[in-house]
Formats: sequence, C-alpha cells, structure tokens
Amino acid sequence: VPGIYTVMTETCHRAVVLYAAALKTKKKKYRVHAKKVRKKVTSWAKAGNPNVEYFDLFLTAEQLALDKKLDEAQQKYKAAIKMATRAGHLHHAGLLNERYADFLLDLRANVEESRRALTIAIKWYRDWGAEGKAKTLESKLSELKKEMFWEHLEKS
Repeated sequence: VPGIYTVMTETCHRAVVLYAAALKTKKKKYRVHAKKVRKKVTSWAKAGNPNVEYFDLFLTAEQLALDKKLDEAQQKYKAAIKMATRAGHLHHAGLLNERYADFLLDLRANVEESRRALTIAIKWYRDWGAEGKAKTLESKLSELKKEMFWEHLEKS
C-alpha cells in the first residue's frame, strides 16, 4: 500500500478517466486498463486504507455499469457519494456526483435524476472553490433542462 496520498489519488483519478472512456467508447482497451487499476485500489481498501474506501465503492459502481448491472451500480454510486460527502471531500463528492449524473443520463435515460445529481456536483465544486468547473457543468445542466422541456412538449 503506497504511503503517499498523491499516488493513491492519482491512481484513483486514472481509473475514473479509464472508466469514463470505457463507458463512452465501449473500447476494450479502456475496460481492461480500468479493471486493472480498480483491482489495485480494491487491494488497498482491503488492506485497510481509509483514503480509498469511497473510490473502491465508486470504481465498483463503474465496473457494474460496464457490466450492465445497473441496479447494483446505482446502489454503489449512492454509497460512494455518501461516503465521500461524509468525509468532507467536496472535490471528490463533486466528481462522483458528476459521474453518477452521466450514469443516470447515459445508461438509465433518466434526465430528471441526472439533472439533480449534476446540480449537487455543481454545489460541491463551487463550495470547494472550483468555480470554472461549476460553470462548465452549469452549461451542461442548461442543456439538460432544454432536453427535459422538449421531452415534456413531445409527451403533451
């Protein structure tokens, strides 16, 4: 288990990017590398490292999403978000909510819930001081609101 926090954080962030690419592109190369990195994070969590517990849950959710086990994935996303929030890691709470919003939109086709998760991500990023990231996500949120408006009109 690495003793340097930045090594653990970089490894976890690398896995986040690999899973995002795997889910978006469906390419095997991203899936394979993401799984390898997740196994490393899981081994750290099993060894009792508290700094990676919520990332372990989150990366498990991402793997379950890739495996189309959507109900299980959703439970893991929620648990990871709750854990990161309770730890006071606002930047990671923002990141996990952002990825959860993508899951809800892309794999669950749930625009309304995705919007809620994105709104929470924006709040956490803003509270952390990442105003630029919050503004970027606000643009995405605006697009989701437009999408919801048009869906509502089509149903009427």
